[in-house]
Amino acid sequence: MTKQQGLGAYEDRYKLVFAAGALHWNDPRPNHHLSLLVRQLPAHCNCIEFGCGEGYQARFLASQGHMVTAIDLSPTAIAKAIRETLPNQQVRFLVGDVTDALSLNLLGGSYELAVDIGCLHMMAKDEDRLNYLNLVYNVLKTGGRFFLQNGLDLDDVCPQSDEEAKQLAEEKALQAKPSGHPTPRKIVTPDGERELLLPLCPACKMLSLDSYIQELASHGFRILSAERTIGVNCSYEAIIVVRK
Repeated sequence: MTKQQGLGAYEDRYKLVFAAGALHWNDPRPNHHLSLLVRQLPAHCNCIEFGCGEGYQARFLASQGHMVTAIDLSPTAIAKAIRETLPNQQVRFLVGDVTDALSLNLLGGSYELAVDIGCLHMMAKDEDRLNYLNLVYNVLKTGGRFFLQNGLDLDDVCPQSDEEAKQLAEEKALQAKPSGHPTPRKIVTPDGERELLLPLCPACKMLSLDSYIQELASHGFRILSAERTIGVNCSYEAIIVVRK
C-alpha cells in the first residue's frame, strides 16, 4: 500500500512548538459545535476521536460521562494528553495511523459517536482518505454519528466584508507557498504570547462543502447537517454531521 509521505511531519511540529514553551497546540476549550451535538447523546456513550492531538475534546467528552478512545499519529501529543488526563476520566489514548485499520485493532460496530476535528484534511492521497473513512464507517454502530470539522477549500468561501476578503487573500497567498516554507504561528507560553516560525504542513486536501458531502455519502453515510464556519484549526472550515 502506498502511504502518503510526510504525515510524520506533524510529530516534528509538535516537538518544535512544545520545545519553544507552548502550553498547548490545539484550542483547549470544548469545541462549540461538538458540544451542541453531545447534548443530544444518551448517557454513557462509547466515543472515538481521530486525530485527537493533546486530547482536549476527548477529555471534554469524558467529562460529559462518555467513554472515549482517542488516537493520534504523534507520540509527543499523546504523551502530553496522557499526562494531562485525570485518573477518573475514561479516556484511552493510542498512538496510531488512522489510515491503517489493521494496526489499530479496533472493534467494528463499537461506537455511538466518532469525532474528526482537523484530521481528514491532512490526507492528500485518495487511498489514505478511502482507508480512513472506511475505518470510521466500520467502527460506528448502526445509527452512530460522525462529527467532522475540517478545513474548507478557500474557493468555497464567500467573504462577507472587506476585512474578510483581505484575510481570504492572505490565506490563499499562504497556501501558495512551497511546502516547508516557514510560516509564523502564535503560541501561548507561561511568559505570554510569542511568535514561532514553523514549516508548513505537508500537502493537505481541503474540499468544498459539497465535495465533503459527496465524499462522505459515497462511503454510505447519511448527511444530517452541513455548514461553513469560521474555523478552529483553519481560518474556514466545513462542519458536517452524518449518520451510519
